[in-house]
Order: sequence, then C-alpha cells, then structure tokens
Amino acid sequence: MAKIDARLLLAFAFALLCAANLWNGGLTLQISPTSLFWPIVLTGFAFPFVFVSLSGVAMGKLRQEEIGNASGLYNLLRNLGGSVGIAVATTLTQRRLQAHRSEMVHALSAPSLVLRQQLIRLTDYMRLHAGPVKASLRSVALLERMLNGQAQLWAYVDVFRYMAVVSALCVPVVFVLKRARRSGGAAE
Repeated sequence: MAKIDARLLLAFAFALLCAANLWNGGLTLQISPTSLFWPIVLTGFAFPFVFVSLSGVAMGKLRQEEIGNASGLYNLLRNLGGSVGIAVATTLTQRRLQAHRSEMVHALSAPSLVLRQQLIRLTDYMRLHAGPVKASLRSVALLERMLNGQAQLWAYVDVFRYMAVVSALCVPVVFVLKRARRSGGAAE
C-alpha cells in the first residue's frame, strides 16, 4: 500500500468479488465441492484487499494519536455492517425462496400433464417398496423435496447475483473516497 493507491486495491478487490459472485451465480443442482473451489479461492484472495485497503483509506488522514480510537470505531462499524449484511442476505434468500417456490407450485397445478406423468412414474417405483397409499404419499413428498431444492438453489443464485451487482457498484464508488497520505505514522 506504500506503492499503490489504496483505492486502486479496493477497486481491484471489489472487481474480484463481483467475478466470484457471478461465478457462484451460475450454480446448478449438479454442484460438487470442486465447482465451489475457485470462487471460494477468489473470494478469499479479495477480502484481505478489501479490509486492509479500507482501513488504510479510513484512517489514512488521521494523526497518530487519533488512530487508536478510530481503529476501535472502525472495527465496531465493520462488525455491525457485517451483521446487517448477513441479515439482509438471509432475508433476501428467504424471500426469493418463497417467490420461486410459489412460481413453481403455480406451474405444477393438478391439470399439468408433466406433473401427473412424474407422479405416476414415482408412485410405480415406490410401489416396489410400499403399498399403493404409502407409495403415493412418498412420491408426492419426493416431488415436494425436489421442488424445494430447486427453489432454494434459485434463491441462492439470486442473492449471489445481487451481491455481484453491489460489488460492481462499489468499484466506481471507491474513487469518491479521499486518497490517504503515504507518510510515516498512519497507514494508507
């Protein structure tokens, strides 16, 4: 940070976070642990740039005797912001889950030929292991589990894409911040 403007490092980090979130925004139900590896690595590489550069920008203009109090306030606000961010992401995920589930349930109405064929196929398979009533109940439960899984995936994909947009919007906003000084006492 003594050689490069901290705002450039922040812009780079937010661009990496945008790319990682877009990558995660393409997930499907055929996910494997290896398909999550590179987005996690990219996110893990970007976050230190965000936190170190942001603290440098936040405290770069302060006198040495002000840094202790500013650091405590900065850490408090960072923790509060993280908590609020997690709460917002969780709320968005749940709302998007409800919306996607509602859309899919509406599409799977009783007159749907595809739904009836799928239920017949599942019920026939379940009859190998249970009576006709229990097989029918199990097939409906399995179909509901598949529907919930797909709705949950779409909800996460939506939130990853929202976070990608927010990260992309942070890139130009970073340059509105004042440039930190490069001199001795305070970090940039």
